[in-house]
Amino acid sequence: MKLRALCAIAMAALLCACGVKQQALPPKEANSPHPAQEPPTVPQEPTPGSAEELLIPDPLTGASPAMNSAAFWIDLDKTADEPRMTEEERLAYRAALCEAEDTGLADLDRFAADVTGAEIRRLILLYGEAPDEGYFTGEAGDEPLGPETRREIRENTALEAVPDRALPRYGFAVRSAILRAWPSAIPLYRTAGDTRIDRGAETRVKLWTPLVALHTSADGGWIFARAEDYAGWLPAEAVACCAKEEWDELRLRLEEDFVLVTAARLIAEGEHTLYMAEKLPLEEEKETGFTVLFPESENGDLALHPMTLRKGEGLHRGYLPFTGRSLLEQAFRLLGEPYGWGGTKDGWDCSALCQDCYLTVGVMLPRNSGAQARIPGALPLEDLTAEERLRLLERAGPGALLTLPGHQTLYLGSCKGDAFVIQATLGVYAPDGSGTYDPAEAVIVTSTLARRDNDRTILDNAHTLVPVGPLAP
Repeated sequence: MKLRALCAIAMAALLCACGVKQQALPPKEANSPHPAQEPPTVPQEPTPGSAEELLIPDPLTGASPAMNSAAFWIDLDKTADEPRMTEEERLAYRAALCEAEDTGLADLDRFAADVTGAEIRRLILLYGEAPDEGYFTGEAGDEPLGPETRREIRENTALEAVPDRALPRYGFAVRSAILRAWPSAIPLYRTAGDTRIDRGAETRVKLWTPLVALHTSADGGWIFARAEDYAGWLPAEAVACCAKEEWDELRLRLEEDFVLVTAARLIAEGEHTLYMAEKLPLEEEKETGFTVLFPESENGDLALHPMTLRKGEGLHRGYLPFTGRSLLEQAFRLLGEPYGWGGTKDGWDCSALCQDCYLTVGVMLPRNSGAQARIPGALPLEDLTAEERLRLLERAGPGALLTLPGHQTLYLGSCKGDAFVIQATLGVYAPDGSGTYDPAEAVIVTSTLARRDNDRTILDNAHTLVPVGPLAP
């Protein structure tokens, strides 16, 4: 039997198990060449690849193979195609997040005038004070970071060179680049030999991200820049500046008439990698493609290069509709993608997955999980029972953020009394409490009964629920 047919059968069975009614099949006709048979009296082992096997929960994640599909969760969501916000509400929500405390979001227009040196130094120290003792580096991640290297990194920040008042420069990221806590590409690890998390990496800045350049490193190779959702050091060749008037005009175009990348990644003109939620200003839409503007740096100045992108899977003119369907479909476009702290390893970390899904519908969330948990309207969970948490998740609906200490997940829906999430994770422990570990290092679907390294379930570990939009009655 074809895999698609098996998936359809499995999904129908799971939907029934989850309480979704399916249309009954007509009875077999009397002259059917395959008359109905009595059910076997001895239980049969599921055939590999069969519909029955697709229904079996994975012992490590608690999710069945059939659940690794956006369509499955969309079918469970009766409100999947209902708009979550109007355009006016979306814009107001975005502005409110920039005004809220402790979200890390900033209105870049506040940098339209000169900035005090004290403010620049505060931001540099806030987002990445020079590394202290206890870090490791090297290809194997087992070389202690010596005092001489720490001193060189500290001196490269050139804090003493920040003037009392500085005129900001305005520009854009001309390529995807890792924004770092320090003006250094040296990877830094907290545990000897564990190279999974480079603590110097903060986030992957997207192509065409608007930036305010505030300071330059002593060696000239790094620019300390403020983006809407973060601040840190970018390689100087990844930033191109322009006049404030052009910057304002291009930022407007990036909100009003643009082409959005909806695939996890695309290769443009054979050499440029485009990532989910990146936007390019639209010049012209043709029957077979979009002519967009690609930014380039000419000695640090912004230059515009027309590029034609073929229409098809992975591109969309404008934002996607802000619906549950859009959020679920975008989340599953990242299924199986590698885990990458701060965008390293060409992957996604937990909060970047959530942020990128919402960016495709025009909502800028804070970058890190802790800041996402401080979004206005977030609901504390510490004093709630497991049953109360489940009910609240169902009211919040698919796309809600379920926050754990140092970790973020995206709620998909509930089935057979259990809640499920999609998450970018280094790994999870089996729900059965056996201590069996799945070193996923990828985006996966799991039950909230899967366990963390403290042997508590995801549901029990969660401390905050963030419904982006109104709660259902």
